[in-house]
Amino acid sequence: MMHQHTIIGLRQRFADGATFSGLLRYLLDQHPEEKVTAGMVREYIMEAFSVPFHQSIKMDVDNPSNDDVYAAVNAFLLLEIVSARSHWHTSPRSEGGEKTWMDNLQLTDGAQLQRSRTEQSPSGISEAGLAALSASERERLYEMEVGSRALWERVLVLARLAEQLQRKLCQLEKKPEAVKHD
Repeated sequence: MMHQHTIIGLRQRFADGATFSGLLRYLLDQHPEEKVTAGMVREYIMEAFSVPFHQSIKMDVDNPSNDDVYAAVNAFLLLEIVSARSHWHTSPRSEGGEKTWMDNLQLTDGAQLQRSRTEQSPSGISEAGLAALSASERERLYEMEVGSRALWERVLVLARLAEQLQRKLCQLEKKPEAVKHD
């Protein structure tokens, strides 16, 4: 059975910079007396973030050999969660009242990417150059342009999250100094 407080906790942790393994750890902590299954994790993720989630996952978050699995899940899932944030992210601020790492992050949905594909020529190609290509070559060029834009947005989401995690690390590093000087 899913608990509403756990769903809210997942959302807050993601807004504060948790990656997939952090969300998984949180779910395991919330159900100490229960065996948390991959299906249960998928249900929570789909409910909390309004995204489809059917990827294979491994439940042992402390096993370093699972890092590649979690990285692959992050690469695909993070963009989906951020893209769907209007459905689940009710507060534009994190717990501390500051902006979240997702604020002002502009993403283009698939329909917008397809429209831009038909509305403008690929970057750096003149009309004459485009006209010299065959229909299949133009189609491939448009596909490459749309793919590179989508890939750039995925990289941007991961880079933003990396910066958030770096800020949190810096805050943790400063805390011992503050305790020493008191």
